[in-house]
Order: sequence, then structure tokens, then C-alpha cells
Amino acid sequence: MGYGLSGLLVKAGVIDRRTDPYPFLPLLAVVWLPITVWLLWVQRRSQELDDLEQELRHELEGREREIERQRRLLEQRTADESRDVSTKEAEDREESHAG
Repeated sequence: MGYGLSGLLVKAGVIDRRTDPYPFLPLLAVVWLPITVWLLWVQRRSQELDDLEQELRHELEGREREIERQRRLLEQRTADESRDVSTKEAEDREESHAG
């Protein structure tokens, strides 16, 4: 006896001979239905994960923009403070030369 589906069904005692018709409805309920339900669940979960990934990417992009904005503000403040210090030093030098 071979190991095709009919041979396996004979060994399992589901059918008597390899030439007997397959028990379609039980096979449908035991094999096809659970696999189909599982595949649908995996597909739905995959879509949920894709949606979550897209949401997280969007949030990350927003945070990166905010970090870049904060970096530019810090650079501007540093430049302003540096300019203020340079101006103050120049004023102090002028006062000390004038005084």
C-alpha cells in the first residue's frame, strides 16, 4: 500500500479500500477549514502589523522633525549667545581703550 492520501486513510481506518470514495465533509472539517481559518487569521494579523508599522513610522517621522526643529533652535541660540558675547567683549575693549 502506498502512502498517498488514500493509503493513509486506509491505515487510519477511515476507509476500507484505497478505491473507496474519500470522506469529503470530514476532510473538509478536519483539514481545509482549520487551515483556511488559520491563514485568514495570519493575513489579518499581518495587516494589523503593517498598519502598526505605518503608524509607528509616522510617529517616528514626527519625532525626528521635532528633534531637528529643536536642534535648529539650539544652534540659533548658540549663535545668538556667541554673537552677544563677541559684542560684549568688543564693547568692553572699546570702554577700556576709551577709559
